[in-house]
Amino acid sequence: MIIAIGAMGALGACARYYISNNHSIKNTNKFPRATFLVNVVGSFILGCLFSCYEQDILPKGLWYLFGVGFLGAFTTFSTFSYEWIMFVKEKKYGSAILYVTASLIVGIAAAYVGYWLFKL
Repeated sequence: MIIAIGAMGALGACARYYISNNHSIKNTNKFPRATFLVNVVGSFILGCLFSCYEQDILPKGLWYLFGVGFLGAFTTFSTFSYEWIMFVKEKKYGSAILYVTASLIVGIAAAYVGYWLFKL
């Protein structure tokens, strides 16, 4: 199971890399769109998966493969933290506050919406 989770993590990391390097959503000086997108989408999907897991619709093994493996590597707290540090270092305090606030509020809301949608 550990090797399978690691393999799914590798796929999640590759998916994040692909999205981060897609020219249509590349990060700008004002807002790291790619990281924001993967974290919000990943939070939404995690909410969906957790709802299914909690209702015994999703088997434990698939929860580990997708929730822990794929989404654990797809979403990225370390890049989020790095980008926040860069805003502060460049004295872009407004952007730093906006990024943290939007990421937390939208990410948590996305997880809750995903969770709620699959509770129906």
